[in-house]
Amino acid sequence: MRLNNLSRHLKTFVAVGALLFAGRAYATNWYVRPSSAGSNTGTDWNNAWSLSSLNWANVKPGDTVWLSGGSYSGGLNVGASGSSGNPILINRVLSTDSVPASAAGWSSSFDSTVALSNAISFSSCSYVTLDGRKPFIATAGSQGVSNAGITVTIPLSGGDGIDGANAGPISNIVVRNVSLIGPYASTSNPAGGGGISGINICYSNNAVTNCTFHGISIVGTGEAVRAAAWNGVIIEYCYIADTNNDGQQHEDIQYSYPSVNCIWRYNQINNSPNDGVFFEFGGATNFYFYGNVYYDSGGWFICTKAASGSVYGPVFIYNNVFMAASLSAGPGGSWMSDNGASLTGTSYVENNIFYNVSNDWSGSSGVVSDYNAYYGVGQPGGEAHSFTFSGNPFVLIPANSEPVGSIGNFRLTAAMRSQFQNGIGLLADGLLNKDIDGNTRGSGGAWSIGAFQYASSSQPNPTPLAPTGLRITGSP
Repeated sequence: MRLNNLSRHLKTFVAVGALLFAGRAYATNWYVRPSSAGSNTGTDWNNAWSLSSLNWANVKPGDTVWLSGGSYSGGLNVGASGSSGNPILINRVLSTDSVPASAAGWSSSFDSTVALSNAISFSSCSYVTLDGRKPFIATAGSQGVSNAGITVTIPLSGGDGIDGANAGPISNIVVRNVSLIGPYASTSNPAGGGGISGINICYSNNAVTNCTFHGISIVGTGEAVRAAAWNGVIIEYCYIADTNNDGQQHEDIQYSYPSVNCIWRYNQINNSPNDGVFFEFGGATNFYFYGNVYYDSGGWFICTKAASGSVYGPVFIYNNVFMAASLSAGPGGSWMSDNGASLTGTSYVENNIFYNVSNDWSGSSGVVSDYNAYYGVGQPGGEAHSFTFSGNPFVLIPANSEPVGSIGNFRLTAAMRSQFQNGIGLLADGLLNKDIDGNTRGSGGAWSIGAFQYASSSQPNPTPLAPTGLRITGSP
């Protein structure tokens, strides 16, 4: 029977039923444990999948995959895509989650760390959100951070924490609250398999679009982040530390082939001995780096490499702290352009604190650099609103420790805050006018220079805030 021949009331019933069916189709819950159970259908905890038996063909847009705590042999290979408005959710389960906590076979022990022994991999997929649900905790004065709700331990034999298989484009992926733990390889104890990377999505023939990495800790790797063909990717509220020479890689915070419209914001970056955030073969177009604390590092902090035809910029470097342990710790540039790399557009370096670190882009053609504060280095000429200072303006400058970096607190002290209240106001768009704690810059009529807006004499240690999901794609 054709629908047009049904009565009006029956048509309404059929239409409502179709909507209810569609709603149910987008609300299936699936269950995963370290070892499969029962009939291995994933329908409840008594019949849970393992990672290796997880049937991605059954997982549809809008579904949730629940991961129980425990030690998993292997990694998580994501093999399905959601859709706009209906992403696939992959969640570490909590006891407060009513649906999985009431599913058959539930145990309170499932609310524990999901410990993976291999990479989280995304292969030609989109609209997937993976969440460890427990943020890492970075306590000032302690060393290292590896305590998020999902952990990935990368073996000395080589590998990645998060990667993208070379099988097609990746888009609209969100990863939250994951700790990537490297083996702290060295030249005397080298890594195999091409080295150790934290996030490695670096395939120049596949676009990586509109992805967010939020609240990720990355420690003990050769390179923390490897990128290529990124567009609209955000690295935010992360702790990235202890890159070292693993016998095969360059100790970079990020090694990047050309990418556009990317943001690094509200991150703690510590103990990087070499190239830092490193761009090669051009790119870094509309690159934003703001609200970060980047400390106890030597070599370059942000670096471009010139090659034939390589053009960089514009870049926007706002409200950061750049700190080297001492002037002898290395060349220490906030942004180093070596071998005559060229810039396009107008770039900005403003409202930053440079502590034993030079600002080598100041005075360069196409760069507006001003409203910065300098310690241990002279104020560059032409920065009319910048200044030099003496003394310690921070709550806690950490010990410079190797190979595991100590965590600092770079909020301004009450005694010295007044010196840093003359920053230039930027876009009031909910991004650049906020600090890592969510404080509004310019509150009280003064915009603080540095990574933190002064709020009070007693301020909390940094923990990742909820992601905003907002992006900047143009110049201010």
